[in-house]
Amino acid sequence: KTYVDANPEYNHYWFPGVGAVVHLYTQTSKAPWDNADVRKAVSLALNRDQIVEIAMFGYTHSADGTGMSDAFEGWKDQAALDAGTEWVAYDPDKANELLDAAGFARDGDTRKLPDGAPMEYDLNVVTGWSDWVSACEIMAQNLAEIGIKVAVQPYDFSAWQEKVQLGDFDLSIGWSSQGATPLNFYRGVMGNSVLKPVGEIGTENWQRYGSTAADDLLDQFAATADAEEQKRIVNELQMAYVTEAPAIPLFPGPAWGQYNSARFTGFPNADDPYAILSPYEPGERLLVMVRLEPVASS
Repeated sequence: KTYVDANPEYNHYWFPGVGAVVHLYTQTSKAPWDNADVRKAVSLALNRDQIVEIAMFGYTHSADGTGMSDAFEGWKDQAALDAGTEWVAYDPDKANELLDAAGFARDGDTRKLPDGAPMEYDLNVVTGWSDWVSACEIMAQNLAEIGIKVAVQPYDFSAWQEKVQLGDFDLSIGWSSQGATPLNFYRGVMGNSVLKPVGEIGTENWQRYGSTAADDLLDQFAATADAEEQKRIVNELQMAYVTEAPAIPLFPGPAWGQYNSARFTGFPNADDPYAILSPYEPGERLLVMVRLEPVASS
């Protein structure tokens, strides 16, 4: 409305969901987040459709249980997608059942830990990132419905980044790793090779989750160039992610991009998706620059 409506003939946008999936991270090195059922209960309580429509203005869509973005659609295994719906779908009743079974009893509006302490936590987000802030506010409302009280805590970017990299949080929204294949994503969210102790800077695996099953598969993937073998390995990685729930996928990050075609044509778009418009990838920028053509002057 702001950009396109000002000049519909020439002003355009394209936001494909090929960016890394945005996650809700729980600090898995400590209770109760070390319990996969608690992480899955939190996931089941989240109304992703509401988050996408309200916080993200409908510019993306809910994540699936593989944790991978639209960039890896061809890698997704139907068995993993089906299994992932068991904890990525919106189902507060099932979330309550999981928490009840795990021993987190509800006392009025708030659930309690086994030691009697209330389940009350901060949810960290970057100040001024209005879409993420809104997403966190919705998640706080969702979690209140299952008895987990969450206060949205905005920080300046540098302070937020320091907290996630040091593992100094209970809950935080954040991006995930991305690369040419799913290897980077699964290594970054589950791999012991990038796992740092709480208090040491970790550029990935902020939630401090290590999976021995994933480690073996990641090593296998890195050791082969056979496409069919890589696909088999990624199928198993997806199932490991679905089973262990190392983090809670929310939505694919849109590759934000807008362009004006008054003087140049050839920009990538939904009909010609040869590159992304977002300028953060140098290789993508080069592809766009060599495809642009000036509009002939009259």
